[in-house]
Amino acid sequence: LLTGSDDKTLHVYKVENQKLLFELTGHLNWVKSATFSPDNRLIASGGEDKSCILWDTETKNILAQFFDHSGTINSCKFNSDGTCLATCSNDRTIKLYDLRCKKLIQHYDAHGEPVTAIDFHPREDKLLSTSLDGKLKYGIPKKHPFSTLCMATTVAPQLGAFPLMAITL
Repeated sequence: LLTGSDDKTLHVYKVENQKLLFELTGHLNWVKSATFSPDNRLIASGGEDKSCILWDTETKNILAQFFDHSGTINSCKFNSDGTCLATCSNDRTIKLYDLRCKKLIQHYDAHGEPVTAIDFHPREDKLLSTSLDGKLKYGIPKKHPFSTLCMATTVAPQLGAFPLMAITL
């Protein structure tokens, strides 16, 4: 179990015995997103300090820190093979990093309002995003710009317009 919180830390627990395995410190403000890589060897975290930190779960060291967003990072997600990391932010953008060389490889001006969540499709080369603009968008990283998949009001018209805050595939 991985948690991030307003005390600027991340904690990794063993659920079976409810034991804290280790704590990670490095953020300068609230941690809003934290996720394990598919092989559990890495952790990515992001938050209000506008940085995304890549951690090694064995050594507990910072492997890389990315400062490419100008707003709070709301979500960090690994692709299915763990070679790419996507981040989204209140700055209305999505960034894509190649973890083999630890470099920013794509920048998307994806939405008209803060991007609240992202997720990679588990088997296809697609990334979905949600935003306070009420749109759900998808894109094929490194190939095409993001397209609007649907408006929130078409997903649940009885609710009217509402911000999309989370997505999981």
